[in-house]
Amino acid sequence: MGCRLVIGSLVPPVVFGIAFGNLLLGVPFAFTPQLRVEYLGSFWQLLTPFPLLCGLLSLGMVILQGGVWLN
Repeated sequence: MGCRLVIGSLVPPVVFGIAFGNLLLGVPFAFTPQLRVEYLGSFWQLLTPFPLLCGLLSLGMVILQGGVWLN
């Protein structure tokens, strides 16, 4: 039970940080003739060093906020 709680608390800040880092970099996309958005990269291209750093920074900020709240 405790392990699932830890994983469930660590994954969302990392995922949101990676998503925010990719938004800052710019995600390659194009419009199809039907005006639908099509992503031009692969999943692994989303996990470059900068978004991963943003994910770790986001995790650090959440841990810092929790530590300050406990103090």
